[in-house]
Amino acid sequence: ARWNGIHGHKNMLTKMELMIKNDFPVIWSLYNPRRKINLYSFDNNSGEFTYSTSTNNHYVNAIEIIYNASSAHGTMIKISSWGRIYYVDYDEYFNYVGNSLLSKYCSNIILITKKLQ
Repeated sequence: ARWNGIHGHKNMLTKMELMIKNDFPVIWSLYNPRRKINLYSFDNNSGEFTYSTSTNNHYVNAIEIIYNASSAHGTMIKISSWGRIYYVDYDEYFNYVGNSLLSKYCSNIILITKKLQ
């Protein structure tokens, strides 16, 4: 395992997809000391994502990538946080990280390329 932060966000979504497909845990760090990112819930009755809470510094597990999630949200990342399910809008994630080099480095994934024996 290695920290993907040295590579920035180039191909991060593709790397997340490959890890999920291969049953590797996707440990995702969300970090920005000056901003918060929205975490959404999915309402099964309305079929819409609704705001639940926000965070500025948090490790989560990404468990699914949903493309064309809704008219308001393009790509949503389904996450597990302290045993609860939330969703992160991937476009909002890039706005959250912004131009801060520290946030770009720290907001990233642990890249696992092969299973431990």
